[in-house]
Amino acid sequence: GDAISGHHFVGPVYRAFAGLCRADGLRCVQMTVLPDEDGSGLRPLLAQCAGVILAECVSDALAETVRAAGIPCVLMSTRRHGFRTVLCDNEGGIADAVAALASQGHTTIGYIGGTGAFWNQRARLTGFRHAMTAQGLSPDCCVPDSGSWGASGGEAAMASLLREFPEMTAVVTANHALAVGAARAAQAADRRCAIIGFGSPDGICVSHDGVARELYRALCCERDAPYRDAATVLCEAVCVYGADEKTKG
Repeated sequence: GDAISGHHFVGPVYRAFAGLCRADGLRCVQMTVLPDEDGSGLRPLLAQCAGVILAECVSDALAETVRAAGIPCVLMSTRRHGFRTVLCDNEGGIADAVAALASQGHTTIGYIGGTGAFWNQRARLTGFRHAMTAQGLSPDCCVPDSGSWGASGGEAAMASLLREFPEMTAVVTANHALAVGAARAAQAADRRCAIIGFGSPDGICVSHDGVARELYRALCCERDAPYRDAATVLCEAVCVYGADEKTKG
């Protein structure tokens, strides 16, 4: 439970989702499972569920256990064949960030990723590479997998990029905490660097309430017709970096 409620993205989405459930007279229960959990020990609990949201790094075996039980299920921040899915527009958000930086004259733009086990991380890395290529820029200034989603990982990765690419003037990071760490490293090295974090309030923003509403809509659809329409919903990711400057101009 604490791992969910304290998560920078899943936590606020869960709280908004739980509020939607309460408004319809439903009870929402959160649970953290290990990545290798196959669901066999959860069958008594699952049997009491009207629907299930599976988020991020759950195993294929757990997802199949839920489907085999006929329980309506929606995936969040991950994808599997045959499941209805809600994702944030990782590639679109990163592309907007790279375009914003390129429009300001940055030509060596770095990227700091989280950990590769997560769908969002892989999609954001792919988005960075595609966006840089589309701008005619090299995507090589990159730490694809920092091994962390925390500020310490961002700090170490940024220090490495600053050493290897002294010409770098901007960085995009896979989440807000990595951006915080990157800013610390830039300050320690006395380097000026534009930094845009995915999920940062002044970077790439995704509405927690909006994701929660799409999850609830998707689960309602699944309850009407479980596993019949494996649709995917993309929630908008908006780059607000530099918005104030544009308004002033």
